[in-house]
Amino acid sequence: MKLSKHWKVLACVSGLAASSIGINLNTIGVFYTPVSESLGFLRGSFALHTTIMSLVMSFMALNIPRLLTKIDIKKGIQIGVGLSVITTLLMAVTESLWLFYLLAAIRGIGASFYSPVPLTILVNNWFEKKNGLAMSLGFGSSGVAGALFSPVFTLVIHNYSWQIGFLVMGFASLLLCLPALFYDFALHPNDENLQPYGKEQQDKIKTADIRLKMDKPKANDMRFIVLASIGLLLSLITGLPHHLPGYAETFGFSATIGAWMLSASMFGNIGFKLLAGTLGDRIGSIKTAFIVISINLISLLVLFTIHVPGVMILSSFFFGAIMCFPIVILPMLTIYFYGRAHYMKVYPFFSLMTGIGGAFGVTLVGYAYDFTKSYTSVFMSAFILIFLSLSMIVMLILHSRSKFSLQKE
Repeated sequence: MKLSKHWKVLACVSGLAASSIGINLNTIGVFYTPVSESLGFLRGSFALHTTIMSLVMSFMALNIPRLLTKIDIKKGIQIGVGLSVITTLLMAVTESLWLFYLLAAIRGIGASFYSPVPLTILVNNWFEKKNGLAMSLGFGSSGVAGALFSPVFTLVIHNYSWQIGFLVMGFASLLLCLPALFYDFALHPNDENLQPYGKEQQDKIKTADIRLKMDKPKANDMRFIVLASIGLLLSLITGLPHHLPGYAETFGFSATIGAWMLSASMFGNIGFKLLAGTLGDRIGSIKTAFIVISINLISLLVLFTIHVPGVMILSSFFFGAIMCFPIVILPMLTIYFYGRAHYMKVYPFFSLMTGIGGAFGVTLVGYAYDFTKSYTSVFMSAFILIFLSLSMIVMLILHSRSKFSLQKE
């Protein structure tokens, strides 16, 4: 059976997500300690370069939908991959903190062209049926890349140097992008005389170009406020898995144990992205969000209270579910409440919130450790943020029961 172009485009999305998120963000934690100790930086100061990159990506995301109406998405991806890979390679010969910051900013500009906003737009344009599954498969690759490459980079850093580690990171990032760089596809299947996957034939003429019909979202709408708030709060916590190697070291465990904890969180990232997409298609986005956030709360409690390597690795796996919320669940919630026609207008703002949260979260965790020499304050803050998010999900469920149907989407 011949594979339709929809699934080939999804394969390209998977490679891009593995590079922009899996490599650029999910594995960077293994560099924090060796680079900081080698160059005499505070751990939080070096982690700030990740914050800068994430912030640049997030603010660029607000302009990506407009840019995609002016330039071909393939050209945007080519430019973005080039900037991202080159700046990663240059980090291998950088010893100045401000140069790390500058390179991170340029890297963020490049990565924004193949970051969650343009990639979720691609998935939503190409898949109407099995959208949740497609979203899960497309972005699950970011967890795969994080899980596989974290121990690889750790091994390279340990046996050679962090400089060689950045070189390996740059070439690995490029390799994952090659399918998208060479395969020809458009932003929307209509541009190739195709329909979104699952679109009925008789609806072909009615398929609208969502770039031309977007209403301004209401900022005082409860759904808008809740989704933006949860996106910000939970994304603040997504920076914690990056510091799991350092957290393990505080209990006297080896760097290998810490790397496996980070890898376990990435495997959890993979598994729960796949699970979230499947559940979203079956029971709905709101219930799926409630389940995932509850699992995060329980796993965080175990991770904080039981300091046994095997248990910490296992709880890190379940805590990895936190990373599926901004990339899989939040887009599904956006489609559920605002529809595909308004997705490109609303989701970039939610993406900005998750980007800000993720950007500051990873740095705040680093500084919290630098000044307290403990991760206790970090975990206590995470408990509060997850509990608040869970409460808002309950509030959203109650609100939805009065205005919307919680039937299968």
